Amino acid sequence: MRTSEQHKEALVAYMDKKSVEHSEPEQAASFEPLHSLHGGMGGKHMHEELKIALSELGRDFETKLEEQVSAFPRWRGLAHFNTVIHITFSDGNKMQDVTRQCFYAALNILTTEGSPAGYQLLRMMHSYLQLDSLIGLDVQTEKTIGMIENELIVFRDELKAYRACVRRLDETGLKENWNFPKAHLWKHVTRDIQSKGAVRNYSARPNEKMHGPLKDAYQDRSNGKDVAGQILRVDHHRLAIKLIQVCIDAENERTNLATGDDAGNNEDNGGKFEENTKLSAPQQPTSLSDIETAHKDDRAFDGFRRKLETFLNTCLPTYGYPLNEWIRLQGTHTVRQACFNGGLGDHHQPSQMQSKFSRSATLSETEIAFVQLIFFFTCKIGAYDNSFQFTLVQPLTASTRVRRLDQDFNLIRVKAVSRASSIFIPMKSIIRGALLYPDPDHDGEFLVVEHIDGDMFLRMKEWTRTRHRVVATAKHIPSSESDQMPTETQSDGLVEE
Repeated sequence: MRTSEQHKEALVAYMDKKSVEHSEPEQAASFEPLHSLHGGMGGKHMHEELKIALSELGRDFETKLEEQVSAFPRWRGLAHFNTVIHITFSDGNKMQDVTRQCFYAALNILTTEGSPAGYQLLRMMHSYLQLDSLIGLDVQTEKTIGMIENELIVFRDELKAYRACVRRLDETGLKENWNFPKAHLWKHVTRDIQSKGAVRNYSARPNEKMHGPLKDAYQDRSNGKDVAGQILRVDHHRLAIKLIQVCIDAENERTNLATGDDAGNNEDNGGKFEENTKLSAPQQPTSLSDIETAHKDDRAFDGFRRKLETFLNTCLPTYGYPLNEWIRLQGTHTVRQACFNGGLGDHHQPSQMQSKFSRSATLSETEIAFVQLIFFFTCKIGAYDNSFQFTLVQPLTASTRVRRLDQDFNLIRVKAVSRASSIFIPMKSIIRGALLYPDPDHDGEFLVVEHIDGDMFLRMKEWTRTRHRVVATAKHIPSSESDQMPTETQSDGLVEE
């Protein structure tokens, strides 16, 4: 510890050593989320607290968490983990993904009854994830900066509650003292954003993945002495090889376009990527009766031809394709199945999408809902030359009870309707991909992972505000009219522990 006199002397020495007048070198230091948050506050401190809270419950709960993390749905750009308890990571990117996944996986483990301190830790982690998403936005406005400042107050209160909870416990190893630099740094993040822009402008994340190749160069291509020049030479060779490969690929692409190679073998060559999705790898035409036969064990395809006929006659006029007479489909009529090439998810997992329904027999004209994609196809209809793109989906619009857990953590819960209630939608109505975490305790129910990227985070904020407005309106509608509201809206008044 230093005395006040020593602090004054240090300040005088600092001012004397300033080499440039009217400069503030300390202002150049910026908040850096990769090391302050992902590799620090969240990835190091909170994750260690989570490990301690689980160890207090016993090995069975640790195993349960790891099993649920291992079963977490795959997503492009999201690291997948088979173990998170007895392992450490030096990469802040991985620690960011660990924190996101552990939060959802621990919701049914760290309960108010079984682990009050663990439950309060989850509340603090939720506020941390909110701040992480807000701070990481690529575009900041006065509104989002205000949201950061408000959430910092929420985090401060949750941290105080957590410290008070730990203080009431016997010796557990949980941290009571959170007075360290990384717990203080983000209090100045709004100032940095206002003066320097979005945090990605001064983030260390772009260079983080270069550590691996440089480390390999040191271990495999150097003699361990005077390594700087050797590593730089290897790195130069690697970049030169990349440049040569890019030139070769560009020349091959130019030659193929000039000679027309593969034209006719791939209908997607030169095709424009319209809307938010694209279908690729079209298959041979398949009759409607063959599709029903091939998927006879899947209830989603029950009455496939009949449902498609009703959908076409309802949908086409909506999109400016008037029909002179009712379209009647026969089992011999064909469609061309295709693969989906426009989502953000992993192609090995069932895809969930957020979609805007223009018209549907079961949903309102402009309702936005989550759906699970099942079957993609294109077809040509009557005199129209256009090739229409549709998909069979399972809506996630079934009625759900709003549980106490959902209220405490502001979770967005959706539930799938039965497979037999599948519907068709135009591909162009798809808004974006969505990552949904299956609730382990409630079959068919999912929690929306809103922290997957900034776009999803902001969309879910708007989704929540819209739903609250609809519920508030429904409370003032007479019961006879309220009966006509979507089941999803009516369910918001039900609360279950």
